[in-house]
Amino acid sequence: MRCPIEEHQVQSWQVHEPARGFELLDVWRFPIRIAPDIPLKTFLDFRTQLLADFTKQRSLAGGLFALRSWLGGIFGWDGDRDDSKAGVPFEPVYRVAEEELLEIENATVHAFMHIGRVALDAQEGGQFSGEWAPQMGVHVKPKGIFGQAYMAAIAPFRHWIVYPAMMRAVAREWPAYLAKQS
Repeated sequence: MRCPIEEHQVQSWQVHEPARGFELLDVWRFPIRIAPDIPLKTFLDFRTQLLADFTKQRSLAGGLFALRSWLGGIFGWDGDRDDSKAGVPFEPVYRVAEEELLEIENATVHAFMHIGRVALDAQEGGQFSGEWAPQMGVHVKPKGIFGQAYMAAIAPFRHWIVYPAMMRAVAREWPAYLAKQS
């Protein structure tokens, strides 16, 4: 679900320093509840696998990833990108217990995708349950007027197609992934 930008900004995450000067465009909380004993790494491994599959799917969201990759190749937006990364060319910046930061830079944008653990306010019998959910923040610095126009043009696709499809896929696939890990 889409969250207010402030929900990301109030967290005491490391991302605030490297993302200084970037605009925080999107904040989404994944629609799952994770037990306190499950580390963020488990979700991140799941997310990496899911995104690789997600970008190859025969769906509207998968088609948008394919279209972006094709246009990037034609117009040279992505330089010498390694297409073996299945349409998700983010490079790791850091990973710690509570958060991960990934980076992408091409001719249109320099951006960070941040995933952090957010404590849920669930109360069970008057006590905090300890459950958490992963939250994604997307920090962007468009490159020039074209980058600004590009980001404005893709905003409806991100908000109405890609992110909602990603959230549905996480909600659908997470229980099975977690069961396999046990």
